[in-house]
Amino acid sequence: MDVIKTGNPIYLADIIPHSNFGDVHLKVRAFKVGNGLGLITTDITERKRAEKRLKATLTEREVMLKEIHHRVKNNLTMLIGLIGMQAERVDDAGGTQRT
Repeated sequence: MDVIKTGNPIYLADIIPHSNFGDVHLKVRAFKVGNGLGLITTDITERKRAEKRLKATLTEREVMLKEIHHRVKNNLTMLIGLIGMQAERVDDAGGTQRT
């Protein structure tokens, strides 16, 4: 590995499939120790699962916001139409309603 030659640490991320636990996400740091190689491995599975849940929640909220926007737009369009119909019934000269 170049880590031992150069002394520069490297960082890796990997996913290991596991039959009982599902995918296990690992973060690995390799660094020079004396004439050898040191490794620090961190299990980041829970963080990755939390990120996935957060993304799903965000997507769900975006969909709900689009739906709310659509409904508000439809309601405003309907109100504009009703106001327009009411305005047609009002006599512009005297302000009285036509029947």
